[in-house]
Amino acid sequence: GKTILFVSHNLAALNSLCNKSVLLEKGKLIASGNTSEVIDRYLNMNYHTSTETEKGIIEIPSSVSGGIIKRIKMLNEGKPSGHFTSGCHSEIIIECESEKEIPNPVIGIVISDHFGTDMLGVNNKHYGIPFSSLKGKAAFRISIRKLPLTAGNYKLSVFLGNGIADIVSVTDAATFHVEALDVSGSGILPIERLNRIFTPDVNWELI
Repeated sequence: GKTILFVSHNLAALNSLCNKSVLLEKGKLIASGNTSEVIDRYLNMNYHTSTETEKGIIEIPSSVSGGIIKRIKMLNEGKPSGHFTSGCHSEIIIECESEKEIPNPVIGIVISDHFGTDMLGVNNKHYGIPFSSLKGKAAFRISIRKLPLTAGNYKLSVFLGNGIADIVSVTDAATFHVEALDVSGSGILPIERLNRIFTPDVNWELI
């Protein structure tokens, strides 16, 4: 038989190609075993390194956003946080500043999982909510009444455009964690490998 050593930070590729994995840091063995478990260990290590992520307030460097997107705030039930639960009321506030007027600004977000798979992508244009212009300082609030995500670590990307093209894009601007929640009171949580999107408004009846 043959052994192939695959070294990568591409988690989706690792998960699909490798049954067993090892995690190294500065030449030291941190974890080994089932690939999905090693990936979880890797994600937890990286997730907890960001104080800004923990607090839910992320300052965006001018070199990244051209000085237009200044700050991102993530709110869980009205409080800044990097931790959420499935089905919670969540808000994302994007603070901007532009010397030049941007007509008909379109602000959007994309949430992806730890494999880089896009799970949710929305902007105000999709929902028929127009903004006349952006000039000077402004803040956009995106409210999600029931966060439709199952347990896991996620990345948030932010985009600002004019309805025709993106002007600013901040990829993987923030990371956050979602905990599973027993919304039904049954004591049974959704099976994670079968549920990537959390759907609270499901009713069952015998007819």
